[in-house]
Amino acid sequence: MARKRKIEGEIQVSFTLLPNGDIKNLMINGKRSILKKATKNAIDYALPMDIKFYMNYFLK
Repeated sequence: MARKRKIEGEIQVSFTLLPNGDIKNLMINGKRSILKKATKNAIDYALPMDIKFYMNYFLK
């Protein structure tokens, strides 16, 4: 629906990933409610999801 109405915008997603893999404190913030709902649906659809990230270490 957002695509048909040409609605764009930024959504901020934050959560706490617990050691057992559960997600706690999921927060979805943004100005457009249609995009917030689409984000929630995308997260629900994608779970469980694989997460991969890199950590860089620098000495000062």
